[in-house]
Amino acid sequence: MIFTRVDDTNSTTIVREFNGEGNLDLATANGSSNDVSVLLGKGIRIITQFQIINLSSN
Repeated sequence: MIFTRVDDTNSTTIVREFNGEGNLDLATANGSSNDVSVLLGKGIRIITQFQIINLSSN
């Protein structure tokens, strides 16, 4: 098991298939940076590096 830090104040973590390829992915809502980190699943027990999606304040 590998642990990846995405933010100091993640408030919600969701496990779901986001990108249509059939593997489970992870998304965390990050409170201190007002963004979402998405870690894409690539198969059994493999997660790619995460992508950060910034949320606008508007």
